[in-house]
Amino acid sequence: MSAFYAKVSTPVLADLKIDWGDMSVSDLYPEPLPDLFVGSQLVLVGRYRNGGPTTIKLSGTVNNQSQSFSYGDLSLRSSGGADFIPRLWATRR
Repeated sequence: MSAFYAKVSTPVLADLKIDWGDMSVSDLYPEPLPDLFVGSQLVLVGRYRNGGPTTIKLSGTVNNQSQSFSYGDLSLRSSGGADFIPRLWATRR
């Protein structure tokens, strides 16, 4: 119990929001996005249409101050992908 409390008492980023740029994104899970805590990870799955270059921005708050992270020069596939992706999406969904 103390390990759980230590983890959730230290948020890294709260009130998460993602700006997908020009990408059309749907079927996201989890929705709404949970807060991030020390030692945890967030796996976000969903679908997008019309791959190509984009910049994705992650924003949230830390200690009541806005933070934003930009991931530029991303190029998403127009079709196909690794064989494990459909199963990962289906199990998370």
